Amino acid sequence: MKKLFIAMAVVVSSFGMVNAQAAQTTRTTTTERLPEVRAKEMVAKINTAVTLTGNQFGTVNNLYIEFFKKQDALRAQKGTLDATSFEQKMDALKSERDAQLGKLLSAEQNKSLDKARTAEKAEKEARAKTTTK
Repeated sequence: MKKLFIAMAVVVSSFGMVNAQAAQTTRTTTTERLPEVRAKEMVAKINTAVTLTGNQFGTVNNLYIEFFKKQDALRAQKGTLDATSFEQKMDALKSERDAQLGKLLSAEQNKSLDKARTAEKAEKEARAKTTTK
């Protein structure tokens, strides 16, 4: 009886571990990667650095949705492109997005956004240096 109880306890606990691992692997779902969701996250990030007006918020959101759709289409072609042409097309896509964003924001907002991006880039580089040491 004691052995049966121990065996059942082992089986039950192993089910718990399997379920915990399954929950970890399904944490990132396809809905988190949709262009609309990524655009919403990006616009929220921009809005913290630069206070967007109601009209700007919707226009910037639409801009990023289109950008992420084009980016996904380009990434789908990555296997057929060599690395140099892929990078060139991605850079052109980003430049187009930044130019359109620059037209939507005021000069003051552009300065604030540039400062926030520079600070974020410096922070990423600092984290990269600490993780490689």
